[in-house]
Amino acid sequence: MRRSRAAHAAAATVGALLLVGSGAAAASTPGVAATPRAEARTSMPGVWWYDAMSLDDVHDVATGKGVKVAVIDGYLDPEVPDLRGAQISKGTGCRGAATPYLSGDVADHGTAMTTAIVGQGTGNAAGGTGVVGVAPDAQLRFFSFDTDPDQSLVECDAVLIAKQVDKAVAWGADVISMSIGTGGGLEDSIRRAWDAGAVVVAASGAVGEGEKRGEVSFENPAAMPGVVAVAAADSSARVWSQNPESADFADQYLTVAAPGVETQIGGFPEGRGWTSGATRTGTSGATAITAGAFAVLKSRWPEATGNQLIQAVIHHTGRNDTGGLVFDKRSGYGILSLKGTLEVDPTGYPDENPLLKTPSEAAEAYPASSYEAPGDQSGDQSGDQAGEDSGDGTAADAGAAADQEPVSTADDGSSVPVWAVGLGVVVLAALGGGALLLRRRSAGGSA
Repeated sequence: MRRSRAAHAAAATVGALLLVGSGAAAASTPGVAATPRAEARTSMPGVWWYDAMSLDDVHDVATGKGVKVAVIDGYLDPEVPDLRGAQISKGTGCRGAATPYLSGDVADHGTAMTTAIVGQGTGNAAGGTGVVGVAPDAQLRFFSFDTDPDQSLVECDAVLIAKQVDKAVAWGADVISMSIGTGGGLEDSIRRAWDAGAVVVAASGAVGEGEKRGEVSFENPAAMPGVVAVAAADSSARVWSQNPESADFADQYLTVAAPGVETQIGGFPEGRGWTSGATRTGTSGATAITAGAFAVLKSRWPEATGNQLIQAVIHHTGRNDTGGLVFDKRSGYGILSLKGTLEVDPTGYPDENPLLKTPSEAAEAYPASSYEAPGDQSGDQSGDQAGEDSGDGTAADAGAAADQEPVSTADDGSSVPVWAVGLGVVVLAALGGGALLLRRRSAGGSA
């Protein structure tokens, strides 16, 4: 077993990100009745992905409450400031023994992934604030894949990782987040996860030095049909230069691109303790953020199946307002748009996993017209927040373009961030008001 290539590329790379908040007022999500969040949380300033995804608005509607997220990773330090108050429990290790909670570099990756999902905003940054995760009220259980914290190369093989997936399913996980890479042997356990209704989200990996993007296979389990394979993108919604591409020859296809370049989710910089908001680059962080997004969607629409949640996410990516499927090899079905997807009742989609088909097959099988608007659900939602049905689901069927040019990968600076549909005022404030001050690093990447 190994961490994703992105993690191996520069696992300890953390940097400073100077970002001045836009100050734009947040509006309630249209079409969904907003209810006060269970607990007011304030994210540390300058977390671009939190602002770009409009998570303050999202959390007025749903926070992941009542949803179970399993994280399969190295080690976890649940005592870091950002995780104080989070609902975290510990699963056994891949050999069945109790796994210790550890701190420092050995727990760097797993703790950061956990923070991206259930961070509480109680960090050790100036003012005592930290990172608020995508789904701060979700229940999270951590399953370790390491067998010896003193031996970084002694990790569980794919057969033992499969047992961790089975344990997550037995626990009742709605979402399984795997920012890791391994060999074959997971197929049966992943299939059991689907059968149980779980969404499996995994990192696609990274293109290493000397490798060509179109010739690099995904990491498993992201390479498996049916798994949400995540690519990384930056604050301008440009895909990361080291993402692997979808490959017809290998039947490997990206699903979505999510924030993964210089994302402030924390870490243990070498020689220092936990640092709230330390930045990381790679598909690992993008995977954790995507897993958190699925948890939020599940809490908003508790009756939706895992298959229907995937359908909703890929039909409502950034800039895709057709309701059909649009695919490109560098960002899959497009840029993750949690706020836009949150407004659509997923139960109108077929209860079928679209990722078991090739993009061209999925486009034909699931056009916009495949959505059947549910009846009025007002007042009858039993999840995180109650609300009204957000639309009639009659978006025009524009078909799909299986090999369309990427819609959000421009390199000329003209790409407008599309992380949150309807967030134009924040985008303009950031771009026009000089609010975004970013010190970029070379694309070596830390997951």
